[in-house]
Formats: sequence, C-alpha cells, structure tokens
Amino acid sequence: MPKKISYAANRGWNGVDTSGLVTLEYENFLAQCVAAKDSASPSFFSIQGDAGYIYSSSPPNELTSFELALNGREVEKFSLNKFSHRMIHEFINFGEIFERGDYSAVERGLKTSLDVMKVLDAAKSNHF
Repeated sequence: MPKKISYAANRGWNGVDTSGLVTLEYENFLAQCVAAKDSASPSFFSIQGDAGYIYSSSPPNELTSFELALNGREVEKFSLNKFSHRMIHEFINFGEIFERGDYSAVERGLKTSLDVMKVLDAAKSNHF
C-alpha cells in the first residue's frame, strides 16, 4: 500500500472526473497513473525503473502485447493472450480456482480488491 496518495482531476459539467492524475508514494519509489475519457489520444502504459522498462501500446485492460527491456539487453516482445477475448484467461483461472477449492486464492483476490478500493477512496478524499 502507498504511504501517500494524491489525485488531481478534470471534472465534467456534472462533477464527474473525466480525466486525472494519481500519484502514489511508496517507501522507495513513486508511481503515477494518468487516465482520460476526455482525450482522443491512444491508450498505452509504461512502467519504468532503474533496471529497465515494460511498455505496451495497447490499453492496459486489454494487454494484447508488451515489451520488456532489462539492463540494456535487447528488447523482448511478448504476446501472451491466446484467445480472441481479453477475459478468457481470467475465466479459465476462476474455473481452476473453483475446481481446486483454492480458498487462499479467493482470499488473496478479495484482499487485492479491498486494497484497490482503499487506494481509490483515499485518492477521492485527497483530490485537489
């Protein structure tokens, strides 16, 4: 969980945020996330660090492919989605968890969901 969360938003006529920037401060690094529904620009994501980066020109919720560059080595390209719909992998994973009766996986997923909601609630209350 971040130590500090701040959020700046553009708001539409009805007060709903149409785009924004959230900054998450952790012990040894910062993370910034930008999202916009009021922009005609292409979607992408980039995760950058001192050892390299991960980059995808696809929307994060689709992740059709990505590039990995580490420690000055040649960039590796990955296309891991084997199916036509982006959520089939997730459905298969849910089925496997159900078949195994893997309650610890369910607990981890629930904890992740709660942590995400805590961050969103904090961002909403700390916006400027």
